[in-house]
Amino acid sequence: DGELAAARVLIAQNKIELFDRQDGPNLTRVIIGNVDSKPVEILVDPEDRIKRGKCLCGHFKQVGLRNGPCRHMIALRWSASAQGLKAFQQSGFYNRLIGRT
Repeated sequence: DGELAAARVLIAQNKIELFDRQDGPNLTRVIIGNVDSKPVEILVDPEDRIKRGKCLCGHFKQVGLRNGPCRHMIALRWSASAQGLKAFQQSGFYNRLIGRT
């Protein structure tokens, strides 16, 4: 998936600023930040799925969440989740990106 691969690059390039994390209703979390200079807000359910969100990128403006979250939302979710970030850093993609094989 192109958005997933692009989110990995954004994480590796450290283009995420996490501003706030708040508990929402029914064990959800609201995560707010900037990703690649774009303001992003997401609502994540207890299983770490993005249920709602806002982003100013073209992908989100065209299709919203119908075809899945945009790269900016994915990167923000990963950066807010220590477990998700650790899994990304241990992935083969990350190791190839930083020159480890």
